[in-house]
Parts: sequence; C-alpha cells; structure tokens
Amino acid sequence: MPYLDNSNRRLLENAVLSARDAAEAGAKTALNALAVSAPAPHQVMTPEQRKLRVVLRAQMRRLGGFEDLVQACAYEQWHRMLFARFLAENSLLLHPEYGTITLDECVELAREQGIADPWDLAAQYASEMLPGIFRPDDPLLQVKLAPEGREALERILEGIPSAVFTSDDGLGWVYQYWQANRKDEVNRAERKIEGADICAVTQLFTEPYMVRFLLQNTLGAWWLSLHPDSPLRARMEFHKPEVQHDFSAWPDEVDGLRVGESLCPVGFHPPQGLPDGAGRCVRNVAREVQSGELHQLVARDSGYVGAHHRVCERDDAVYHAVMLDPLTSAVCTLPQLHDMTSEMLAAQARWLPQFEF
Repeated sequence: MPYLDNSNRRLLENAVLSARDAAEAGAKTALNALAVSAPAPHQVMTPEQRKLRVVLRAQMRRLGGFEDLVQACAYEQWHRMLFARFLAENSLLLHPEYGTITLDECVELAREQGIADPWDLAAQYASEMLPGIFRPDDPLLQVKLAPEGREALERILEGIPSAVFTSDDGLGWVYQYWQANRKDEVNRAERKIEGADICAVTQLFTEPYMVRFLLQNTLGAWWLSLHPDSPLRARMEFHKPEVQHDFSAWPDEVDGLRVGESLCPVGFHPPQGLPDGAGRCVRNVAREVQSGELHQLVARDSGYVGAHHRVCERDDAVYHAVMLDPLTSAVCTLPQLHDMTSEMLAAQARWLPQFEF
C-alpha cells in the first residue's frame, strides 16, 4: 500500500484536529446531561442513567477531574468510529454471522434492525472485534452523544478519502495529530514535563522515511557489502555509502540472520525492498510472533513487545520494562517511574487479575 502524500496528510491532520474539538464538545454536552460534574443527578434521569453517572464520577476522580474525563470520553467515542472505518476500508470489518461487510451493508443492516445511525452498528462490530481496545463495559463508550455531536463526527469521518485508510502510514499519523495541539500547548508552557503531559510530547509516529533510512543503512548496507553490484543499490535512496560499517560479526549468508522476538512487533509487516532471502528470514520471524491469523492494524513498538515478555516472566519485571522505555525515562527519574507504574497498576488492578503487586 502507498504512503500518504502531503495533501492527504494535511487533510487527515485537519480532520483529526477538527474531530478532537467536535468530540470534546459533544462529550462535554453528553456528560453534563448526565450531571457528572453536578453534586446531584437530574430529577428526570432514568435509573440506568443514574447508575452510569455513578460509574463516570468514579472514573472522573481517578482521572483527575471533569476536563480529563471529557478528553477521555472524546478519545474513545471518535476512535471507535475511526477504527470501524479503517476496518471497513481494508475489508476487515466483520459481522458476527455473515463475515466481512462494507459500510453500505452496515446502512442496510441498521435499517433492518431499526438502528437510526449505521455508524453505531459499525462501531459495535468494531468493538466486538477489538474488545481489548474498546471494552464492552467501558462506561465512556456507554455515553450517548447528542445527535448534533454525533453528526459532526460523522461528517468529518466521511470527508476523509478512502486512500487515507488504505495507506501504509495513515493510522500511524492519527494519534500524533490528535495530540498535536496538546503537544504545542505543553511545549509553549516551558514547564517540567511530567504526568499527563508525557504522552503528548513523547508518543510520536516514526515516519516511513526514517524506517527506510534505518533499514537501508543496516540490513541494506550489510547486503551491499556482500553484493556490491546488487541492483538494490539504485533503489536505496537513503543509503549512505560514505559511512563505514563493520560487519565482521555478521553472517556471510542470509540463512545466518536472526531477528530477536523482542525486536519484531505483533502484526509486523516486513519492510519492502529486502532481498528475497532476507525478506523470507524476516517474514518467518514475524510469522512466529504473530498471534494466529490476526493481523493487527496497529503495529506495536518493539519495546512494548519486549515489556510484555518480561512481565509474563515475573510480576516485578514490569517496573524494569517501564524503566527501559527511552521516551519515558528521558523525562522521569527512576523513583518517579516506579511510583508512576505503581499508580497505574493500582488504577487498573481489576484488569490485571493474573498479577500480584
């Protein structure tokens, strides 16, 4: 699949920035309608709404305040719709009985089932496919946006061309654009970066040209050292021939290459432009660490995969895994990292019954 060109990247950036504003406005209206920030529920609220309000207020206290809850709710509401579109455009949206379905078929099914908004149905299917990302019992996803708030998000989503959803890097840009204004706000404040600010300024998407640069000047340079007349040289636009490499410890044959599991992300798709033998080597390793036939839309950073393996081995290793993250450790001391991890584990204890901390 192709990478996004500049025009589509700018279009996606504007769409995501607009979506965050619209989603936060819609979430605030919906949460106020549930009296989440009020001292008492509205008299006209149903028992179900009152129960949801109690759960939301507990989550608000855990997150830090009402505005934090608004941002979290906006994020969940928009990204469930967005993932539904990504899945559908890549022929991965599944009906529980009929298999792969399109957005047009979601419209027909919604009409048959008496569901006013087909995006609700598409998002429901996305949640069923990705329960680890969009938890069925997540109270933020039980919040119903007002029709005008929902329609605003739908207009933005429908205005994004299909090419964005079928590109190699479209999904990678989404989160960075979602945090763009927040990142600028934190940087302008010129204060110590900690707490909720960390994600906005450190979780950045690695652009495809950076990946190609690293690939061509490591594995590519090794290949050219063995095959100086290889036609691949002309295709390596980022290769730096003036840089001297020492490959004395590297194998002389492709079959000798080994890629560590902690370096290979789940859902990994091998980079393009590898020699056939090297490509097979990387693909074989990638296949070993994939879970069944599931090809995830988001390729997790290798550090997270390594952390997963370490945590599975020992409960206390989660602290070591967090300390090894270069982005987080760049702005936090070791005691801060330990305390932050403890707080996160305590807050998410109900989702981690297999661990004892």
